[in-house]
Formats: sequence, structure tokens, C-alpha cells
Amino acid sequence: CGDLTKLSKTQKETISAVLDYYGDKSPQWLSDLTHMEDPWRKARKGLPDGERGFREITLASMEEYYSSLTEEE
Repeated sequence: CGDLTKLSKTQKETISAVLDYYGDKSPQWLSDLTHMEDPWRKARKGLPDGERGFREITLASMEEYYSSLTEEE
């Protein structure tokens, strides 16, 4: 675990909000959710369902996808 005393108030509030929303979800629910999103789908493009993939889900693809979600709000 990291040192919680080094987190800002905003960081702690963000973590709390995420845990409040997702904390009661099952591992399978969380997995299904992330596997519907563009970064996962782009990394798996061309792979059959169930086949193990080794392509990296890049930080750039996550930044692009998740920042676009905040713009829609």
C-alpha cells in the first residue's frame, strides 16, 4: 500500500467516490464493463473471443477515451 498521507484532499475524495460507486460490484461485472470500452477493444482488434491477447492497452488510448467521457458530462 502507498502512503495515504501523501494524497491530496481531491485525490482522497476521488478514491472515495470510485469506491462508493464500484465497491459493491463483482469482479466479473467490472471485467465486463472494461471489456466493452474502446481501449480494450482496440487492443483486441482481430483476436477471436476467448483468445489470449498480448497487445498493450496504451496510456494514450486510455487518456483519449476517458478524457472524452468527461467532455460529454
